[in-house]
Amino acid sequence: HGTGDQRSLKFDSRWMRAMRETEANLVSLTARDTANVLWSLATLDLRSESLFMEAADALCGSGKLSVCDPVSVSKAAWALTTVKERDRRLGIFNHLAVPVVLGADAYPLGAITMTCYAFAKADHRDGDVYEALSSSLANHPLEELRPI
Repeated sequence: HGTGDQRSLKFDSRWMRAMRETEANLVSLTARDTANVLWSLATLDLRSESLFMEAADALCGSGKLSVCDPVSVSKAAWALTTVKERDRRLGIFNHLAVPVVLGADAYPLGAITMTCYAFAKADHRDGDVYEALSSSLANHPLEELRPI
């Protein structure tokens, strides 16, 4: 993902059309699709695209998080760690905390670790989130927790 690649991608007519269409259809995207948009933009280091924050708002402000699967929550959390404005970032993570606290017991191991990393990197210090993730981690068989 070199800078030249990003620059050429941002000005590619197919990319621009895809971004416009995605933006126009954010309301109808599923929670998983919205999380994937966030993850994709973050992976491409295109967090400055207006679509990035619009997707964050669509995920957090529309009730989509109530039906968001654990992997999608963790992908969205990972993607949103770099929101620069602290209050805005913490507000987003307050929304993301709800499905974590309510559903961490169903999180696969990878989603637990990515979610924990994301909340720590975002400087979100809600003890209930870490307690839920810790409890979920404790429920995994020991053989899954061995070091690599």
